[in-house]
Amino acid sequence: MILADTVQSLVRGAAAAAAAPSLASVTRTQALLGITTTALLPLCLVKNLSGLAPFSLVGVVGMIYTAIAMVVRYVGKSYALPIVVAAAATKSKGGATAAAVAGSGKYLSDISSAFRPKFGNLGARGALSPNVFILICLLSTAYSKLKNMICHMHTFEYFFPNHPQPVRLGRLFVYISFFSLHTCESGSF
Repeated sequence: MILADTVQSLVRGAAAAAAAPSLASVTRTQALLGITTTALLPLCLVKNLSGLAPFSLVGVVGMIYTAIAMVVRYVGKSYALPIVVAAAATKSKGGATAAAVAGSGKYLSDISSAFRPKFGNLGARGALSPNVFILICLLSTAYSKLKNMICHMHTFEYFFPNHPQPVRLGRLFVYISFFSLHTCESGSF
């Protein structure tokens, strides 16, 4: 989902900058197929993955950069939702009371209304929405992280069965690494 939307937006932006109208009509499916065949498939066919190890650091640096950019945009209120203020007894052509919009963020108009957050009263019907798959993916990721943490903790007991010091240090490192990883990925404790 993320790859398709990101690549589609990047191609459309490049098409607008280069004045290439043929690229402006790229669909999500075309974008996903393009990135899959040109980037993901060759990476999956590599026999020895040791050459990709340095790019893990690039991913970590990219996550830190993204987190900093998000904090800067949040503090600067760049995506703040508009505050609707009712105008005093002003009538529009249709006879309804006009409302003034004040305080919207600088980049809010760039976000499609389909991607803006919606809060409402769906209740149990929300479980039938396709958006529930996002929650399922988050829960499966949390479960796999917990499972990995338990496996990593027992690794030290397996390799050092009679030495309590490496086991205690190993568990400490596992706790610190998983806590920091969780904090960086989710932004919370």
